[in-house]
Amino acid sequence: MREIRIDLERIRENYEVLRRVARPAKVMAVVKADGYGHGAIKVAKFLDDDVDYFGVADISEAVNLREAGIKSPIMAWIFNSLEDLELANKHQIDVGISSFQHLQLLTHVQHLQLHLKVDTGLSRNGFTVNDLPEAVEKFMQVVESNNHSTKGIFTHLSNTNENEDNAQFEVFETAIEYARGKGLEFELAHASASNATLSYPGKHYGMVRCGIALYGLSPDGRDVSGLPLEPAMSVSSEVINIKRVPAQTGVSYDFRYRTEKETTLALVPFGYADGLPRAAEGFQVIINGQKFSQVGRIAMDQFVVDVGDSEIKIGDRVEIISDENPVAQIATRANTINYEIVTRMGSRPDKTYGGD
Repeated sequence: MREIRIDLERIRENYEVLRRVARPAKVMAVVKADGYGHGAIKVAKFLDDDVDYFGVADISEAVNLREAGIKSPIMAWIFNSLEDLELANKHQIDVGISSFQHLQLLTHVQHLQLHLKVDTGLSRNGFTVNDLPEAVEKFMQVVESNNHSTKGIFTHLSNTNENEDNAQFEVFETAIEYARGKGLEFELAHASASNATLSYPGKHYGMVRCGIALYGLSPDGRDVSGLPLEPAMSVSSEVINIKRVPAQTGVSYDFRYRTEKETTLALVPFGYADGLPRAAEGFQVIINGQKFSQVGRIAMDQFVVDVGDSEIKIGDRVEIISDENPVAQIATRANTINYEIVTRMGSRPDKTYGGD
C-alpha cells in the first residue's frame, strides 16, 4: 500500500559519476541518517566491494555498518564519550577530532585513525584559528603518546556563496600549512561535500564527501542537469477510497480547502507519520499518468486528492516521488530542502530495493 523503492544500481552509477568528477581525489560515500533515508546498510553493502570510504555522523551508525559486515574504511565525526572511542577502536572506525574534550578522551585509548577538524567559519564542530596552535600541539602529543595515526584534516563549508566558500578554503589551507610547519602531516585533506565537489573542481584536495548527490539529488538547489545523476528513491501509495461530492464540500481538518464545483475526491494512505511534511500541502501526485494536486490538510496517515472528473478508481497507483514527479516539488511546497524530505521518510512504508 505504502512503498518506498530504492534503486541501488542508480546509487552505484551516481558514485561512479562523482568519482569521475573528483578524480584523482577519493570519494567518501556519506551514508549517515540511514543513508539519507535510503537505507545505510543496504547502500553500504551494495557499494562495499568498490568504495573509497564511508562517512557517517555518529559512532553508533559506524558500528551498525561494521556489524552488518562492511569492510571498507568508515569515518564518524560526532561523539562525546570514552565508550564511543573504545567502540571506534574495536571496530576500526576513523574518528573526527574537533574539541579539547576529544583530545583529553584520546589519552585513554590507543591506536585510532584520527581526522583533525578545523572550524573555518561554519561555527559548528572544529578548532578555530585562535585555538589551532594549542590544538595542534596537544594533538601531536596525544598521537605520539597513545600511538594514534594522523589520517586526515577536514572542515565543512557553509555553502553561503562563492566568496564565503573561498574564504573558508583559505582558512583551511592556512591551517594545513600551519600544521605542516609544526611537523604534522596528513594523508587526506577534505573540505568539499556534494555542493562544493560539483562547484569547485580545484578544491577536492585528497578526498571529497558526497551525500545528497550520491542519491541523485541536487545539493542545496544546485543545478545538476549537466551530470548523469539519477534519483534513487521513488515513493508511492494507492487510492483506497473514491467519493463524488458537491461544490463547497470541505476537505480534511480545518476545511482549508472547499471544492469549487462538483468533483471526485481520492483518498491516499500516506501522511506525515510516513515522512510527508504537513507543510507540503498542495503538492502534486501522478495517477495514471495525470498530475493532480493534493488538497486540504495532510493528516497523520492519509491525504486527499481532487481528481475532478477523471476516471480514477480504487487501487490505482499514486506516484508521490518519481522521475516524473521529483522530490523537489514537495520540498518547495514545504519551504524546505530535498535533504529533509528523503531523510524523514518513515519506517511504516514498505521499503523495497532494485538492483540488489
